[in-house]
Amino acid sequence: SRMRFFVLLFALVFIMTTAVNYADAFNVPPTGGMCLTTDGGDCRRCECPKGRSCRKGKCV
Repeated sequence: SRMRFFVLLFALVFIMTTAVNYADAFNVPPTGGMCLTTDGGDCRRCECPKGRSCRKGKCV
């Protein structure tokens, strides 16, 4: 039964790491918008400066 426990534990860890990597691949901003872009810049991966909004991938 000890062997079964280790197999279960290993499977759980494996599934969790896979799930984290899988979720990360779909999360477009790398770390919650750590980088800032300028006016008219690409804001699909970065945040716009304060007071600006992202429209069609550009800061306006």
